[in-house]
Amino acid sequence: MALPAPCRDVPLCWYAGPRWRPTLLCAGGSYREAAVVNGLILLGFIALMLALVVARLRRRVGMPVTGGIMAMTVAVIAIAILILWATSSR
Repeated sequence: MALPAPCRDVPLCWYAGPRWRPTLLCAGGSYREAAVVNGLILLGFIALMLALVVARLRRRVGMPVTGGIMAMTVAVIAIAILILWATSSR
């Protein structure tokens, strides 16, 4: 059974090498890049969860909640978390 050719066009992929060990980022990346991707996914998840809490609080108070308000809340929370991370890692 022939192995598939490594993907060159897709930056993030799982390619089973000759010994069927999964290698991350077959286009010349590293495990650090994979950790950054995982961190960004976690950041987005935390920002989305906090935005849902803010939306629920706004509804409880009687204020409208729209898609634009949700997007702005997610963006502000993500930027705030990134600022806190950047200042703590100096």
